[in-house]
Amino acid sequence: MGAAVYKCPNCGAHVTFDAASQMGKCDYCLSTFSIEELENYLKKESNNRDEYKEERISDDLRDEINKNTKVYSCPRCGAQVIADKSTSATFCCYCHGPVILTDKLSGDFKPSKVIPFKIDRRKAEEILLSWSKKKWFIPKEFTSAKQLEKITGIYIPYWLFDCDVNGSMYATAKKIRTWRQGDYEYTKTDIYEVYREAKLKFNNVPQNASTKADDNAMRAIEPFNYNEIKDFSMAYLPGFLADKYDKNKEDVLPELKKTVNGSVNSVLRNSINGYSIVSERSFNNEYEDSSFKYALLPVWMLTYQFNNKNYIFAINGQTGEVYGALPVSKGRVAMLFISVFLITLIVAFIGGALIWKR
Repeated sequence: MGAAVYKCPNCGAHVTFDAASQMGKCDYCLSTFSIEELENYLKKESNNRDEYKEERISDDLRDEINKNTKVYSCPRCGAQVIADKSTSATFCCYCHGPVILTDKLSGDFKPSKVIPFKIDRRKAEEILLSWSKKKWFIPKEFTSAKQLEKITGIYIPYWLFDCDVNGSMYATAKKIRTWRQGDYEYTKTDIYEVYREAKLKFNNVPQNASTKADDNAMRAIEPFNYNEIKDFSMAYLPGFLADKYDKNKEDVLPELKKTVNGSVNSVLRNSINGYSIVSERSFNNEYEDSSFKYALLPVWMLTYQFNNKNYIFAINGQTGEVYGALPVSKGRVAMLFISVFLITLIVAFIGGALIWKR
C-alpha cells in the first residue's frame, strides 16, 4: 500500500485520533471506535478495494519534482498528495482528510512503539496562550488567530535505547580536619583511595531521530512518560502529521552513550560521601545487552518567522511541557522604556512641585 485513510464504518467520513478519549472519532456522525476496530476495518477495506496506490505520473512531471519528494494519490478524492521523503502521515490539501503514507511505515521504517497524543489542539492553544502571557516582549502577532492556526501536532521519530552497563570509578578522596589549640591552628588531611562499581539497567533512553526536529527543543520538552507507551498502530496517526527517521541507530549511538555515561558517572560519584574533596582518577563503562526500539512520540509544534529568521515553539503532546525560543519585539521594549520614562518624569515633577509649595 502507498497511502491510506481511516474511514468511518458508519458514514464513510474520515476518522481522526481523538487525544481526549484515546479512540478514533468521526467528526461527521460523532461515532467513536477503538484502535482494534479501526485496524480491522482498514484491513477489510484494503482486501476489498485496490485504492491505496502510489500515484503514477509522467516522466516530465517526475523530473520537475524534487528528488526528496514523492507523489501519492489520495484514497478519498483521488487528488495528488506530495510529501517529502521523511513524511509518513499528512493531509490532503483538497479534501483535507488525513492520509497515512503506509510505505513509509513498513519494513525497517515501521515503528514498534508509539506514545499517543493526550493533549488535543484546543489544550495546546491554551498552553501556548498561557505561556505567552508571561513573556512581555514577544511580538503581539505571535498569539494571533492566524498564528494559532499554524500549530501542528506531529509524531516525531525517536530511537529508544535499552542497555545494561557495568560502571567503575577510581578516585582520590580527602578528609580535612582543622582545629585550634592555643596560639596554633592545626590541619590534618587523610587521603584515601576510593573504588566504586555498579551494574545499572537503562530503559527507553530517548534520542531524536529526525534532522528536521530541533534537538534542543526536543530535549527541553522531555521526559515522556514511558509507562503509557503502546504497541504501534497506524490508527493513532489520523489527524496528525508524522515523520520517519532519517538518523540511523549508528548516527545517534554516540549521543546516547554520552547520556548513559553521564548518568552512570553521576551515580558512582554521588555514592562517594563523607569526604572534603573527591578527585576522579578514572571512569569506565562496559555495555551489555544493548538494543533499540523505534518509536513515534507526540509533539505540538509552531514555527514562527520574524525578521526573516525562524523560531520554534514546542509542547510535549503527552505531558504539556513547553519549550520556546522566540524573538524580542523591539517595539514592545521601546514602549516599556517610554512608559517607565514618562512615569519617572511625572513622579519627579510631582515631587518637585510639592517641595516648591513648601
